[in-house]
Amino acid sequence: MASSKHDSAAAPSKQCEQFSDTGDHIVVFRSSDNVLFNIDRRQLQATTNGPLAVDLPAGVRDVTPLEEDADTLETLFQFVYPRGYPSLEEAVFERLYKVAEAAEKYDVCPAVAITKIWMSASQKEHLLEVMSYAYRHGYAALLDKVAPRTVDVSVEKALDQFACLPLFIAWTRYKDAFHQLFLRTTAFDYVDSHHTICYKFTVAKEMVHMKMHDHTPTSVSDGEALFDGKVLEEVVSECPSETLHYAPNCRKSTRRWKESLKQRIRDVPPLSRFEPRPI
Repeated sequence: MASSKHDSAAAPSKQCEQFSDTGDHIVVFRSSDNVLFNIDRRQLQATTNGPLAVDLPAGVRDVTPLEEDADTLETLFQFVYPRGYPSLEEAVFERLYKVAEAAEKYDVCPAVAITKIWMSASQKEHLLEVMSYAYRHGYAALLDKVAPRTVDVSVEKALDQFACLPLFIAWTRYKDAFHQLFLRTTAFDYVDSHHTICYKFTVAKEMVHMKMHDHTPTSVSDGEALFDGKVLEEVVSECPSETLHYAPNCRKSTRRWKESLKQRIRDVPPLSRFEPRPI
């Protein structure tokens, strides 16, 4: 609400018990929900390279407001001191995401390293969020690792998630590259040595197309799975006896098709290559 910021500023501040030291080197921060954190300036300068390491006013009477909530800051500031870092293994993703963003914003080096590990580990359940995080902070390797699994995501869902327009544009171009690959694959026809369409191969082709309809291949292993043993068996097992001599051609053509698709998948550039500026 519009009045919430004013009400928060006017309310009495609470002191975080874990960070309540006083002394000449203490810098005081206030969270967005009005909790105070007394942090040793020397520790900030030793573990951060961002705005928290600058020459902020010292003393309990000078308070620097921060935009993050108390839970996020309490976790973040534990990475500033040379003691056991907080475990984020059981943290809900929303909390992890907030701490990761705060770590990047204030360049708290230990927190940046650890939250990146856990953000990467969360990609299976939070594909688009991890992709956005990787893009914003220049983690091209993580971005490219996550991207193939988002090809089946709808444009509407991606548009809702991606706050950054350049990322959305790059992703739609990347998604279209796989779509075009799919179109080229579905256009494949087999012609035997007598220049006639093998009808059994058409059956096998439809089996592959049905699989591709359910899941667009985004990796070589995906391409391999589309051509499992059942497809080749379908090509040759029910050929009429008078056309059985065509079966080796069908089998050979299927293999060529599979290798062609796998090569096309390899040829799709990583998402970071679709980005108009360097990652």
